[in-house]
Amino acid sequence: VFSKRMYAKKFSYGVRWELTGVEVLNYDGRAAVASVAVRVMTEPTKHTSTASKALGARPIIVREKWILIDGEWWHSAKS
Repeated sequence: VFSKRMYAKKFSYGVRWELTGVEVLNYDGRAAVASVAVRVMTEPTKHTSTASKALGARPIIVREKWILIDGEWWHSAKS
């Protein structure tokens, strides 16, 4: 388990993320499972080349599965 700060330092230190939208793809209330598409803009925190600087921020879509357990949503590593 990681705090937000620890997670960013360990896994996302080289990229800046900006949330631009969330779309629910599927929701099963009985199973308490939601599949979502998260839209984000990503940009390197340090440009390593002229090309990466020229590209700037890039939009991406991340598809994830979340499970509701005891009133809290948890990210599922399984698809």
